[in-house]
Amino acid sequence: MGKGTIKYFVLKALCVIAPVPLCLVLIYLWLDPFRVVKDYENYFADNDFYVNKEMVSVNTYLQNEASGRLCKSFIFGSSVSCYYPIADWLQYVQPDSVAMHFDSSSETIWSMARKVDWLASRTDIRHALIILDAHILANTEENTISTIPDPRLSDKPFSWARFHYKFFTSFADLNFLISYLPYLATGEKKQYGRSPIFETQNIVYDKSINEESIPDWDAEITCHPQTFAAKHVTPLKDSIKPTVQRRLLVGSKLDAIESIANTLHKKNTDVMVIISPNRKGIVLNPIDETILVNLFGKDNVANLSQSMLAQATASDTLYYDDIHYRAPLARQYMKQAYSKRK
Repeated sequence: MGKGTIKYFVLKALCVIAPVPLCLVLIYLWLDPFRVVKDYENYFADNDFYVNKEMVSVNTYLQNEASGRLCKSFIFGSSVSCYYPIADWLQYVQPDSVAMHFDSSSETIWSMARKVDWLASRTDIRHALIILDAHILANTEENTISTIPDPRLSDKPFSWARFHYKFFTSFADLNFLISYLPYLATGEKKQYGRSPIFETQNIVYDKSINEESIPDWDAEITCHPQTFAAKHVTPLKDSIKPTVQRRLLVGSKLDAIESIANTLHKKNTDVMVIISPNRKGIVLNPIDETILVNLFGKDNVANLSQSMLAQATASDTLYYDDIHYRAPLARQYMKQAYSKRK
């Protein structure tokens, strides 16, 4: 086969293959299954697929800002922080303050620092509640569709391209399409691929405060607690022995938490940091606790990781799963944290 023939064959093959990815790109932009291309009034309206909560938080703030609702008070943290009711929190700070959640899924210290910096560049932060735990302090994952940083908060080059490339390749993955295409045809959420793609929670969303709740699950827990726990929560051992976590506030994580503290200090923010217990009994390292106290102040740091471990493990009905605790437990943590100031 001559060189001319080879070139002709390659060009012909490209003409046949090229429309396929182009069509996929157009379908991705049109359907926008992960809700990252267009703006939405309610990102959880259909509860179909997992969303990038950081982008939802940024878009919700901007939509509120555009409508004249200027938020000055914020709850920061991972998806666990969603279940700290804004209305309950404001009773400890300023009841008439305009507030919202500003969280992201599987939050990292780095992503929290980016959000605080971004908000500080746009508004006063009068009150801040920061929810930390063993998972946030240890987490380093920022490259899934749920955790990849919103490009508007990232200082990395080509962040927009990287962001949408991640979502497009996730969309074009056979593991996604094998379940997604039948869903488009039937409207039924049936899992055919190796990894789950559908949102399993019937989330009720309050856009004005960016707050999520799961009333269906709450009702099921009230009516059938054992049945719910058997499906979603790993049974606890008879006794949980506290285990001190290794030091985590080192290197770039230490830089990030210092950045958060410095930014909030410059804004004269009233801040409370809660380190919540977990079902594994992992306790905050004393050196990390000292760092937090030195940065935010003794009365502004409530390390509950050991002191409230008994309450945290009192009942499986306090949890939606092994990590996410419910509002009744979050209310106990806030009450204990703010009682230090009396």
